[in-house]
Amino acid sequence: MKKAILKYSDTPADEEIAIYAIASSEPELKLCMLLNDQLGIQLAMAEDAVVEQKKEVLHFRQYADLSHEEIEKLTLVVNRSGNHYFIPELKQVDYLLIIRTEGSLFAMKEAIQNLKGHKGIAMLTELDPDSIKSLRKWLA
Repeated sequence: MKKAILKYSDTPADEEIAIYAIASSEPELKLCMLLNDQLGIQLAMAEDAVVEQKKEVLHFRQYADLSHEEIEKLTLVVNRSGNHYFIPELKQVDYLLIIRTEGSLFAMKEAIQNLKGHKGIAMLTELDPDSIKSLRKWLA
């Protein structure tokens, strides 16, 4: 499978980004099906997210939906790869849901909040990218 380096530094100033931390006991494909059903999206396996850490190149599986009319890009990134974490400060988080859009995120945020308390989701919270060092570097 082709690999790509994941960078969001090319984000236009008028584009909104929302990042959600998800803790779930569900396997990633089952979580994708749940998100697809509940959010009306079509997540499918995408190129791995590639992160360089301490002279290592790490690969994290990700799923993307590029077909949503109102959302430019919606990505689910698996936070763990072996003994490494995509966002090391968030070791208790299994997945990161990243939404990029030039429009409003209001409707999508409301739909995501409705996932709280779902049987397969133990924790779902929106992250402040400025409060997490590795997210700040990644979004810079």
